[in-house]
Amino acid sequence: MMKNSYIELKLKNQVLIRQRSRHSMNNKIKQLGLTTLIKQGKFHFVEIIATSLPKKVGSIFEGNLN
Repeated sequence: MMKNSYIELKLKNQVLIRQRSRHSMNNKIKQLGLTTLIKQGKFHFVEIIATSLPKKVGSIFEGNLN
């Protein structure tokens, strides 16, 4: 079985951004201009290894993450 791994940026249990690697997550954070908000510590990162179907990757700011 193939394992799918993701990293998520969450705020109050709401997934804001989901990416496949920390590098792509950092790029997305910089692209969206969230760097200063992340440094304030209101968000938290969750690294997930999922063994089920692939999850959508993206962000709610782009309207493509369910």
